Amino acid sequence: MWWIVTSGSVLLLALILRLWGSGAESAWIDEAYSIALAKHSVLDILQGTAADQHPPLYYLLLHYWLLFGSSVVYARALSLVVGMINIGQTLKFGRKLAGDWLALGAGLLLAISPMHVWYSQEIRMYILLALLTTASTTELWDCLHGKNHWLLYALCSILAIYTHYFAIFVFGAHALLVLAWAWMKREKRGLFYWAGAMLAVGLAFLPWFPIALNQSRFHAMSWLEPPGMTGFRDTLLRLLFGSGVLAFPGWMRWAGLVSLGVLSIWAVIRLQQQDVPHRQSFGFVATWAFAPFFVVAVIALVYPIFQFKQFLIVLLPLLLWIVWVCRITPRLLGGLLFAGILASSGVYLVYQQVELTKDDWRGASAYLQSQMAPGDILYSNPAASNLALSLYGNLHIPADGYPPNYNIVKGGWEGEILTTESADNILKSVTMGYHRLWLIEFSPEFWDPGQAIPNWLNTHANLMDDRYFGRIHICLYRFGEK
Repeated sequence: MWWIVTSGSVLLLALILRLWGSGAESAWIDEAYSIALAKHSVLDILQGTAADQHPPLYYLLLHYWLLFGSSVVYARALSLVVGMINIGQTLKFGRKLAGDWLALGAGLLLAISPMHVWYSQEIRMYILLALLTTASTTELWDCLHGKNHWLLYALCSILAIYTHYFAIFVFGAHALLVLAWAWMKREKRGLFYWAGAMLAVGLAFLPWFPIALNQSRFHAMSWLEPPGMTGFRDTLLRLLFGSGVLAFPGWMRWAGLVSLGVLSIWAVIRLQQQDVPHRQSFGFVATWAFAPFFVVAVIALVYPIFQFKQFLIVLLPLLLWIVWVCRITPRLLGGLLFAGILASSGVYLVYQQVELTKDDWRGASAYLQSQMAPGDILYSNPAASNLALSLYGNLHIPADGYPPNYNIVKGGWEGEILTTESADNILKSVTMGYHRLWLIEFSPEFWDPGQAIPNWLNTHANLMDDRYFGRIHICLYRFGEK
């Protein structure tokens, strides 16, 4: 009864926090893309996903989810359900690893985690990736402890890699764990079973592999820069405490990270004096948490893949690890550390839900609908902005954008950096026959770092309106004599 009440309370708290504000925020471009693509046929979803950056599983799941509703709140409910299941996994797996104290501690931290709440309210695949990599890892734990769950492990792994390619970094951590287990137990049978499961994953992924290879070659995220030491530091701290830690000076963030490192070393030393199962469990969690992080960090130095949201795959093991550190360190210090992380996460979650809003695509769409007139044209940079705007109403005017010929099924979102000459050629063609142009810009520096589009418009038209909806910049230009 005690376990039912306490674990149920954690789940209830998690549900309340994920319902809080789930309909208040506008859907941004990536969420609008998810909804728009998921409303197509299965074949179109496969084609559209191949033309984008990710595998297709999430969009296929969302496709069937949207058969029973179409609102933004309903679409977000899929991520909410997935996030809640992920917390349930935490409570169950924590008990297997070390008992109720680990399960409840990690479950509570995950329930109020600003990052977990955010992606449990977003119409994207990252929370599903966290769920499936957690399922794969927990099945691996069972397999290493004598249960014949290798088929389940292979199935969860296949679903994970078809959700997001970052699953492969978790599989790398699994390889280390299986090798360490085989060495410690002097038992090679598990190693062969794991190799067989990975072979099954590879065979299942083989039909999609040429597409994945093409995406890696031609869809690199060139706007991402190598993170550097401060990027690594801030990512770890944001995972634990939320993005509010960025408000502190750099030296304080370094001090916090170094302090956690010292406590971790202390915890490892203390753990050597405790029983073997707990020591193995701690090593399992630490490998799961840090091996993917450091591999991604190294790759990011030469290839642009380092984004904060993708580290959701290590959030749960990192929280399990920190609860373990708090438990093993002296009681007063460990209790203060856990209370501090819990309080900080709560404060930063409130700050996130109240202050850190998505950009107001709903408001931008409503404004355009009230102001546009016959003879107007809408031009967006990026062209995918039109997906977010049309999600909140029919704009009733022709729409175009850069990159040109963008199509949600056929792709074409990559684009090339605009120059004065290319902007001149494009805009002369686009504006022909129209009296006014509405320019929508959202992070235009990706393809127009030199402001070629607004510079051309300022030369050839009169600026009539200029306003922002968050980071969404709307300008109205009238053509005529300057």
